[in-house]
Amino acid sequence: MKRYGVLVVDDSSFMRKCISLIIERNPQFFTIGTAGNGKDAIEKVKNLKPDIVTMDVEMPGMNGIDILKEIMKISSVPVVMLSNHTEENTSVALEALGLGALDFFSKGVLVGEDVKYENINEFLNRLKIIVESEKPMF
Repeated sequence: MKRYGVLVVDDSSFMRKCISLIIERNPQFFTIGTAGNGKDAIEKVKNLKPDIVTMDVEMPGMNGIDILKEIMKISSVPVVMLSNHTEENTSVALEALGLGALDFFSKGVLVGEDVKYENINEFLNRLKIIVESEKPMF
C-alpha cells in the first residue's frame, strides 16, 4: 500500500494537530510535517516534498492565497485549501482554485462539536482521489 505524506499548514497549533489526527485516520496518509506560517510552509514544501498540502486560508501576515502563489512557483504539489468560512469566502475559493489549488474544504465540518463521520470520510476520500490522480511530469 502506497502511503502519502501530507504537509499541514495552519497558524493555529490546535488546528494543525486536529487536521493531522484526521488525516492519519486513513492509514494511507501520514503527516510529513506542519507549518504555522508562510515562510515555514514554503521551506517545508521544498525540503520535505509532500505528496499533498492542506492550507489554511486565513492566516496573519502571508495568508493562504499568498502562500499558494509562492508554492505554485516552486512545486506542482497538490494543495487543498481549508477555511472556517467557506460559504462566506466563495471568491477566495475561486481565486485559490484559479491559482492552482485542487480543492477547497470547510474546517468547520472537520473540527467542532457536531462533526459527522461522513464529512471526515469525504475529506479523506477527496485527498486520496487527488493524490492518486496526480501524475509525475517526467
